[in-house]
Amino acid sequence: MYIPKGFEDAAMAEIPFIYTYVVYRGDGTKQTIEERYNDNGQHFYITIPSKWYAKVTVKKLDKGVELIANEDQKTLFEVISDVFVEKLNLIHQIQSIYVQIGDMATYGRSKTMKRKVILYFMIIILLTLGLVMIGFGIGIRQYYYQGIVNTFQNQAEAVPFVWAKQTNFTNTNLMDFSDKIIKNYQFKGAELQLLKRSGQLIQSSTGFYEDKTYSVDPSVLALKTIYKIEKNGYSGEKVMSVYTPLAFDGQVVGVLRYATSLTKVNFLIINLLAYGMIICTVVAVIVFVVSLHLGNIIVRPLKDIINFTKKIAAWQYKEKIENVYPHEFGEIAKTLNYMGDEILKTDRLKNDFISSISHELRTPLTGIKGWIETMQSPNGVTDEELKFGLEIINSESERLIVLVENLLDFSRYQSDRIKLILSEVKVDKLIREATFQLQKKAEKKEIRFIVETMPVIITADSDKLKQVMLNILDNAIKFSYKDSTIHVTQSVNHNFVLIKISDTGIGIKEENLEHVMKSFYKIDPKSIGAGFVVNNIISSLCQRIMVSDPFEEFVNKFCLLK
Repeated sequence: MYIPKGFEDAAMAEIPFIYTYVVYRGDGTKQTIEERYNDNGQHFYITIPSKWYAKVTVKKLDKGVELIANEDQKTLFEVISDVFVEKLNLIHQIQSIYVQIGDMATYGRSKTMKRKVILYFMIIILLTLGLVMIGFGIGIRQYYYQGIVNTFQNQAEAVPFVWAKQTNFTNTNLMDFSDKIIKNYQFKGAELQLLKRSGQLIQSSTGFYEDKTYSVDPSVLALKTIYKIEKNGYSGEKVMSVYTPLAFDGQVVGVLRYATSLTKVNFLIINLLAYGMIICTVVAVIVFVVSLHLGNIIVRPLKDIINFTKKIAAWQYKEKIENVYPHEFGEIAKTLNYMGDEILKTDRLKNDFISSISHELRTPLTGIKGWIETMQSPNGVTDEELKFGLEIINSESERLIVLVENLLDFSRYQSDRIKLILSEVKVDKLIREATFQLQKKAEKKEIRFIVETMPVIITADSDKLKQVMLNILDNAIKFSYKDSTIHVTQSVNHNFVLIKISDTGIGIKEENLEHVMKSFYKIDPKSIGAGFVVNNIISSLCQRIMVSDPFEEFVNKFCLLK
């Protein structure tokens, strides 16, 4: 049974009968659950984090039981059973509740992730639109305000000071010429005021005079035009005051102050900002819809992948991700499906392996047990029968020892616990010892060894290397035809020693060649998968073994460092 991580807390009501069982959570840890109930019907409480809560009533029926959710009285499911008090019946129902709650939790988490995706997208787009609107507002304000300033400045610069040269004008009698200055420099729609260098008001285009002094920025006296946003003293509305110098013979003799209302300009700016906000709102809505779709694109594959991995964790290796997704999600789905297929294949191979090995172990044990029972027979046995029986017991015991040793080796290689004892090894001598050791077995099938070696010394594990040779030669003898030849050649190429073992046996089918080095893979049901063992030994020596079947000759080759 599978329970998602974080849903391990389960509290049952206090009832006389208590059962316990162990469940495995998604993170691999174990949790013991107490189960309390009686056969009259009882409330079960399953309390879990994140505000998920299930309250279920178990109710006895004539032909079974049904579980009813107390909140809405909807039947969750009904299990038809002859005996209600069967413990497994109730356990299976409780497990189903956990699965349903796990599905709800997965849905809740996926919805949370979808909301986060949408939230992050909206935060980014709103921040972006906010910055755009701020920049837009500052830009249009600067554009219109600077436009007003430039208009007044151009007006002041457009009127030549020719009239001053035609009169007795000096920089000391500015007040005498104030009417002419106001008349020449006046701009429609704005109030013009003539100020002294000190800022004292001389005359205004409105005709009203007041004893008032304005603050003149020093930069104006340096022939620069500036503007200020000020309040009208009478109406209180905001006005723009543009201060531009009045120059005569290269000297500032006075200051022209243009004042205009900002009501219309500000209204125009606000309208433009409103249009901008409408556009931003439309963009935000479009982005929301797109992010909603994008959230679905991201979350749905993840949800399928999460559900798939849960099923794999629950040993449902036949499950597949049926939906086809584009881009990286599609690659992940294909990879996970491939992983499930490979796990299923490995699981089948493992089961076949265990089954065949169990059979192989049982066969000699059956022979040993049979002869022991024969020798214990009250009728007795003859000396010849006793000797024959002991020989069989001895040979079967030897066979058992070999099988057990092979299994131990297989276990060590499977868990990558190979320990190498390195020393100097004479390869030519080791090859001849291995062929000599199997000479008797080869002679029984009238098989001849043809060995071609040359003296060479390498650093390796002598026992492991000999085990490789014996495994390959033993397979060559086993699968070679009667009255055939096995060639063993050894050559030296630069820093490598190449060992080649070829025979004219039945070989390996092409579809099996790529799997022969895999764990649990066996072509012969009576073997333990020598290819895996040999490959692990050669790999531990940092080398590589190659298997090929070129038509009439089956070849094993492996290289060793000198």
